[in-house]
Amino acid sequence: DTTMSHGLGWQFIQIGRYLERSAATANLLDIYRSGLLQAGDGGQYHEGVGLLRSCTGFEAYCKAYTADLTADRILEFLLFNPEFPHSLRYSVDCLHGALAAVQQGSGGRPAEELARVAGKLQSSLRFAEIDEVLARDTAAYLHGILQQCRRIHELIYRFYIQYSVEAALAMD
Repeated sequence: DTTMSHGLGWQFIQIGRYLERSAATANLLDIYRSGLLQAGDGGQYHEGVGLLRSCTGFEAYCKAYTADLTADRILEFLLFNPEFPHSLRYSVDCLHGALAAVQQGSGGRPAEELARVAGKLQSSLRFAEIDEVLARDTAAYLHGILQQCRRIHELIYRFYIQYSVEAALAMD
């Protein structure tokens, strides 16, 4: 990463890194969600520590919230923290930035649908609050994030990987 030129190829690597991290974090939160929200006092602590450690976030969480582990704070931290590299918001913000750089650097047709879907995902993480997520169906919220990640992947493939020769010639 530090020896590679940060051109278009590097931006595609960033897209892959942060799209994969976003989907993996959403999947992990979905797996731990029921155990974290429904476990008794002792079980909730162990579930929380396990989840944070699997995201390499135990120390960062403790710096943000102290060592008092609560399900809502853990979910808030891993969903919405803008500074923790393994949170969904951080990953989606980086993904959005890399997509914008690829669009600008590719000189191709505008990928408006891709920008719209990625922007909606970014906004949903930037402006949501944990109380809203917990009050509704948390599983559905996480599945929605996964669906949006899949859609972004499909659109990246359609716009930048699989396109017709005629479309490529029309761009020139």
